[in-house]
Amino acid sequence: MFKRVGIFILIALLIGAGLYHRRPPRTEDYLVDPTARLDPALHYRITVWIALPVIATAEAYRSDILQVLADFSALEGSITVETLFVADHLLKERLAAALAAGTPPDLVLDTAEAQINYGELQLPLGRYLTKLEKENYSPSSLAQASFRGAQLGLPVGFSPRVFLASTGVLQTAGLSLENIILHGWTWEQFLQSVAASTSKARPGLVLTNVGTPLLQTLAASLGTPSPWDSEGRLNWGEETLLALATIGHQLARTQSGAEPSSATENALALFLNGKAALIGPLNPPLTTWLHHEARARKLTLSVLPVPSLQGGAFTDMRAVNLIAFRQRSRQRPDHERMVAELAKYVAPELGQVLGEHLSFIPPHATSTPRTDIPWQSEGEAATNMAFALRTPYRLGGEGAEKMADWEAALEPLWLSLMKGELSPTDFSQQAHSVLEQLGP
Repeated sequence: MFKRVGIFILIALLIGAGLYHRRPPRTEDYLVDPTARLDPALHYRITVWIALPVIATAEAYRSDILQVLADFSALEGSITVETLFVADHLLKERLAAALAAGTPPDLVLDTAEAQINYGELQLPLGRYLTKLEKENYSPSSLAQASFRGAQLGLPVGFSPRVFLASTGVLQTAGLSLENIILHGWTWEQFLQSVAASTSKARPGLVLTNVGTPLLQTLAASLGTPSPWDSEGRLNWGEETLLALATIGHQLARTQSGAEPSSATENALALFLNGKAALIGPLNPPLTTWLHHEARARKLTLSVLPVPSLQGGAFTDMRAVNLIAFRQRSRQRPDHERMVAELAKYVAPELGQVLGEHLSFIPPHATSTPRTDIPWQSEGEAATNMAFALRTPYRLGGEGAEKMADWEAALEPLWLSLMKGELSPTDFSQQAHSVLEQLGP
């Protein structure tokens, strides 16, 4: 009896060991040492990659970031920070190549990317934070920086998507505008307001983009911005995709046949000329510019959050994070701790820089939001961190490159839906088949 039980246990252990051997190493498998001693006799050399966006203040942006990093170097003394600025549309590709070679930079800040997990070479920065240090970050920012219960990234800023309303034109279909501003609304209420605001002379809504940014926004409003769960399983069934497609189809019908490629140009002109009630979805830099231009034309504006598909308080705010890595050929706990110390020091300061140049919202308690951004008002739903999702916007890791780029895979189908070439039902069925093929 005991001999038979022993054989069963041995078989189970062997099977388990075999499965573990077949599974690729993951971030959470690597043992970090947050208390590793920093050797005062050593000089630490740390590489940092920063995404460089196309903005008018690009040179000042670079200078401000370099100053933040230099402040830490001066404070620490035994460290050299080598900083590389990479065009934001190229950083993702360059980082993927470096990870494949096993030689990623120590620290990365990609302001255009919300991906949080990068596989076995990533350092879980949350392990280096004390409980008190974590309490300085908004809970939603930490949740978006976490994967499988472990905090991997260090939040630097929130990038909110919003709608702007010309309050002299908008008809809220019986809703209180103040209530929408403070507590949000649903897509059903949004579409009712668009219909009530539409006339032969004025469209109720102009979309700045009918492509994948709109699909991303709709997915976020569903509460599950990624089609995949943390184990790589497909989370979206045909019913979910049908719900997204139905809203997208209804939004497309408000656009009077505008081609996807011309949406942004037409939308901006119509709104600034006072001929549209609503415009969006807008990213922070575009919101800031448009708000300034509209105010100069004496338009009275309100900032409204992206509607929710499920009801309840929601705002589309995606966190960007500092991401740390180790080299495949190097395991130095002291070096990794120095990288973490650098990240902890600069994260709040970089939040200020992103706020200054990109109009992001800093999630750290010691950061001070810009006071000259009129559309960022305390208590309004559109920029309320308490209403942000508490789940990562994008998942990744080894072998998940296709899964991470699900928007690109769905874009042809989505644009066909928005042009009326596919019905919502056809889209949901075909999109589900595409997603199934992307999965592991």
